[in-house]
Amino acid sequence: MFINFWYPVIRSGDLGAQRRRVPVLAHEFVVFRDATGRPAVLSDLHPPWWLARQRPMQGWVSC
Repeated sequence: MFINFWYPVIRSGDLGAQRRRVPVLAHEFVVFRDATGRPAVLSDLHPPWWLARQRPMQGWVSC
């Protein structure tokens, strides 16, 4: 994996309001919309409390 590069992981129109867990180059990420509706991506490295399964809090995801 190249650090500091942009990788397309999901089309904005396909994201919707639900969080999505996305595998990218052997790493797991959670893709979601923040409180303003902008797409955001975080590393999903907290099993069994994966961020993709947690409740959003004020537009962000809390573990």
